[in-house]
Amino acid sequence: MRNKKIISIILVLFISIFIASCTNDSAESPEDNNSNNNEEEMPNDDKKNGDENKKDNEDKEEEDKWAKYTNARFKFSIKYPKGWEYRESDNGDGIAFFPNDDEKDIIAHGVNYLEDVSKPYKAAEAEELEKREVTLKSGLEATIIEGKMDENYHYEMVYIKDKKEYHFISVSPVEYYNENKEIIEKMVNSFNVINSGNDNSNNDDKEELTKKKAIEIEDEFMNRLLVDKSDNGKIKDYNNKNELIDHLAGITKKDIAEAYVNTYYKEKEDELYVIPTDAPVRIYKDKSYKLEKTDDKNYELIQENQNALKGKYRFRVRLTYQDNKWIISDRIFERRDKNDSNNQILGDNLIVKSMKALKLLKEKDMDQLAQYVHPEKGLTFTPYAYIDTKKDQNFTKDQVANLLEDDKKYEWGSYDGKGSPIKLKFKDYYDEFVYSKDFINPHIIGNNISIGEGNTINNIKEAYKNGKFIEYHFEGSNPEYKGMDWQSLRLVFEQVEDTWYLLGIVHSEWTI
Repeated sequence: MRNKKIISIILVLFISIFIASCTNDSAESPEDNNSNNNEEEMPNDDKKNGDENKKDNEDKEEEDKWAKYTNARFKFSIKYPKGWEYRESDNGDGIAFFPNDDEKDIIAHGVNYLEDVSKPYKAAEAEELEKREVTLKSGLEATIIEGKMDENYHYEMVYIKDKKEYHFISVSPVEYYNENKEIIEKMVNSFNVINSGNDNSNNDDKEELTKKKAIEIEDEFMNRLLVDKSDNGKIKDYNNKNELIDHLAGITKKDIAEAYVNTYYKEKEDELYVIPTDAPVRIYKDKSYKLEKTDDKNYELIQENQNALKGKYRFRVRLTYQDNKWIISDRIFERRDKNDSNNQILGDNLIVKSMKALKLLKEKDMDQLAQYVHPEKGLTFTPYAYIDTKKDQNFTKDQVANLLEDDKKYEWGSYDGKGSPIKLKFKDYYDEFVYSKDFINPHIIGNNISIGEGNTINNIKEAYKNGKFIEYHFEGSNPEYKGMDWQSLRLVFEQVEDTWYLLGIVHSEWTI
């Protein structure tokens, strides 16, 4: 009996194990199901890392294809596809894409909101357009107004905060909108008001400057500076310097934009033309360069280079985080040759400095011009090409600041062809022998090279052995004089450590 009982127990156990085995083959328990899934999935840490890598790849792809515009005046940002043409408004309220395309009107801008006066949703009054509320990626609650009007599709975003209203407006042919709907909606979704507190953009808006981003800014600077022109040198898309300065100032400081535009362009009969001169120094991305961080808000893009004109040199582009974006704050040329030739072409930093000084001369701002004057050697004025360092009038920095108010008549030299002394107050000498032409719009600029040559000996390189000069030249315009009515103004500088100081102002013209 005992044996039967043992056999029965063994049989029951066997049947139980068999049934359990069959059950496992047909249906897994929740614990078993989770276990199997865990074998197929990555462990939690690896999964997290994988998600982060995926996000990093998406962010990199975003960075490669999209750029971000930040508006300093109304403190908003919006992303747009790289390669899109755009122009910032003259008053700084926003940006217009495809400014030269009459069919497409795509803008983003801010405006002050006046309660009971402003009508931010006015477009929604049109019967064809619908109005709806949306939440943007940044968390901002905005309004979309959209619909077909005639042959165009109107798509507008409106956002109001802190007595300011913001608009993104796209008015374009229906076919274009349908093809680019995803892009337009993505642009709107990227809109954000800086420091709004609605997202994590405080860190995002202070984007770290990468080497790739830095060279893109440098390339964009050159693209904006060297605009399209016709065969006769006339600029196609800009009618005056101010338009081009505003365009360039979107990526650099205003004073640098002014200096570069004044150096390479001139206005003539309400049109803009190229000035024949040396090409600007730049960073070449097909050659070795490096990016160095100087502090949290400043980097330098640096390249060592050489060519036949400049010899060996080092060029630095300083980039500064300002108004919530990276801009070019300085461009610095450094000659690396030990044997410095007086005939060498000079770099952009002196050209920019010279143009700033010339602008102050044009504006008769002698107080500011005095800040450029050599602290020890002062500033010497010469009426013709030949420089007499012992007889030509020389003034200290403090004296220069007050020259226009000085009623004293100085003897500046002798009139050509007459031999009579040039006895004038500075304000009269200025009109005749300093800014006698609109030299800020010259025909040609000479970079340490003399252009205008007459019968008078030009001894500028002997008189200023350690100096370098920029010449602003006007060719003759009266046919009767056969080109002999040319005029030039030469600004002479000398470098003390890293600073160029104004040393001489030499007027030159045809002499008998």
